[in-house]
Amino acid sequence: MEDEEGERKVRVHYLRRGKGLPKRVREIYEIYDENYKEMGKHYKRLDKKVYGEDYYFLSPENLRKFLRKELNKKARVIYLSQGEKMVGFAFLLDWGDILELDEIHVKKGFRGKGYGSLLLDEVESFASERGKKVIVLETREKLVKFFEERGYVNVDVDTGEYLKEKYVLMMKTL
Repeated sequence: MEDEEGERKVRVHYLRRGKGLPKRVREIYEIYDENYKEMGKHYKRLDKKVYGEDYYFLSPENLRKFLRKELNKKARVIYLSQGEKMVGFAFLLDWGDILELDEIHVKKGFRGKGYGSLLLDEVESFASERGKKVIVLETREKLVKFFEERGYVNVDVDTGEYLKEKYVLMMKTL
């Protein structure tokens, strides 16, 4: 995929174990951190309170430990790169017939160019190829339309507020 400025193509990758893992973990964490900082400076304290000290997105070290143990078992990561730089990722959790889209983020400066849709298409292909019946996700209320346009439905479960934003549970049957 090429953007309007004719920059290098964006490629889709599946995170794998190996010597490149530490670099990719840092990039994943940086994109996650960048996106949540936009929502409020206290998100890490809230994550720690809600999910505990070992929450995988609390620090790069926690994420590395979690992925070292769970990558290609319970957890999968699909990411986009432009050249050597990661520009977005989808963090997936496997629950048998259900695939949870736990996180999906595109780096600032690359948003609005179709990369989120490209990631979501790849997530859905991944789920279908593995016989998953449903994809579930929890999203900020302001992003509901993005997912509805792609066939996801609001299951009318108020998941509460996080950083003063309402979150909504959505799903798509495959």
